[in-house]
Amino acid sequence: MSDAREQFDDISWYDQFTFMELADTKTFLEAAGLQRDDSVLVTCCGPGRETIVAAQLARKVTAFDKDERMLSAARQNASKRNLSNIDFRRMGWESVLPGQNMKKHDVVLALRNPAMRNPAKLSALANRKVVLQVMADAPFIPQLIDIIYDGCPAPDAAGTDASENLAGSPSRPTYLELMTLAHDAGFMPNARILPERWRRTFTSHAEARAFLCGLKPERSAGHEDRVMENCTPFLTAKNGGIEFCIESRAAIIWWDL
Repeated sequence: MSDAREQFDDISWYDQFTFMELADTKTFLEAAGLQRDDSVLVTCCGPGRETIVAAQLARKVTAFDKDERMLSAARQNASKRNLSNIDFRRMGWESVLPGQNMKKHDVVLALRNPAMRNPAKLSALANRKVVLQVMADAPFIPQLIDIIYDGCPAPDAAGTDASENLAGSPSRPTYLELMTLAHDAGFMPNARILPERWRRTFTSHAEARAFLCGLKPERSAGHEDRVMENCTPFLTAKNGGIEFCIESRAAIIWWDL
């Protein structure tokens, strides 16, 4: 299974967009039962959204990704938060060999990436728990981005679906399919459907405009007013500032070992 993130040149928008999910990511991992003394393995970590939260909640984190650009962004995001309990490694999911080049961790996370499709391998890497996350029959990040930039020039073919690690597979799995895969592999999965919100508060409308148009400047150039018109339903005055919030739904799936 290929990883479509290899196909795009600029990861900055993906980094910024996914880090708007941090508050809900914390809720997800707490709901799945992450504990303070856990060691955590983060598969296909990307720019580090779940890695950062796991490092704040748990004792130690190992995070890997095969894309050096993603790892560089993840390291920078960890450094900004003064997190020193993360071991970053460059490797792909397909090259991970449980018990050989990767030891067991208490908890293994596979959030919106191809590792979700292999519950047996994930479980071979875990002492206590495996946690998955997938959108719950709701729009994925490419569709959310298209809402923001509706009516703006479309990206080239190489960048249309770069934000999800599952592109390159015939289809994205639903949470029911993932639960079936886990059950058929002999595990007893649990699931919760929770809000998945991309939220950020700005000091002014101008700051919000600069951020939202700046996520994909190649699409917004000359169409800034259209971007802000598209975003108007998601902007509200809050605590003297402007909050952007676009909401979807995510499924958190986990099983104990």
